[in-house]
Amino acid sequence: MKNLEITKTKPSQAPKTLKKAVTEKLHGIYLTDNYRWLEDKKDSEVIQWTRRQHDYTAQFLEENYSIPAGVKEEVSAILDREIVGPVRMVHDRQFFYKKQKGEAQFKLYSKINGQNKLIFNPMELDPQGHTSITDVAYTFDAKRAGIGVQSKGAEIATYYIINTETGEIIGKPIPSLSPYHGFVFTKDGEHAYITPRTKKMIDEQTPSKIYLHKIGAKHSDDEYLAGVQDAKYEVYAYDSKYSDISFLNYGDFYSVTIQIRR
Repeated sequence: MKNLEITKTKPSQAPKTLKKAVTEKLHGIYLTDNYRWLEDKKDSEVIQWTRRQHDYTAQFLEENYSIPAGVKEEVSAILDREIVGPVRMVHDRQFFYKKQKGEAQFKLYSKINGQNKLIFNPMELDPQGHTSITDVAYTFDAKRAGIGVQSKGAEIATYYIINTETGEIIGKPIPSLSPYHGFVFTKDGEHAYITPRTKKMIDEQTPSKIYLHKIGAKHSDDEYLAGVQDAKYEVYAYDSKYSDISFLNYGDFYSVTIQIRR
């Protein structure tokens, strides 16, 4: 890519940011952040601050930098193109992500009878392109998949269960789960380990818990399995393909693994 040429830099002063001390207790420690108030993107004062920062930055670049002709087109060509992700083998099936030129999000494909078949398209849920795939959990026979999607970076997923040969959505979606390991099929494919996650849980730093959910059943029937005492830790479970042993993982970076037999 061509280098930007700097012209004579003019004196400039960026808009000042107001300090508003916010103190909260996280993992037993009190922390004070002078700029936490800027996280509320719906606050009118935050919106005005963002606009001032944007206008200042745009004006500064315009007055001090000479942008080479064609740089916008060069960047667009790099970002807006066909991208095919790595193949994931599940049982005897191939799955992969693919995004065509002009598309906002990756779609999920599977190779069936030698042909690439689209089996899940998040754009059908959100034509504006603000919803993306964050996680895919497969049954051991690869006949079904639980696909987690989140909107606008909410860090809260809704999982859709699909038939991986037809792409048909099976039953109702399961909302308010963790976007990573929030839904994991059990060995029988008729149940799943689920980890609930809501905005309230995020705001209040509620420690995560894991439940055994029967596909298609009410959440009131879910069986509580395990949880952690501190939100800085995580917990998730998965089954062994080769035995009747289930694994329960919990911990932080150096996670602890416990075997549990169902």
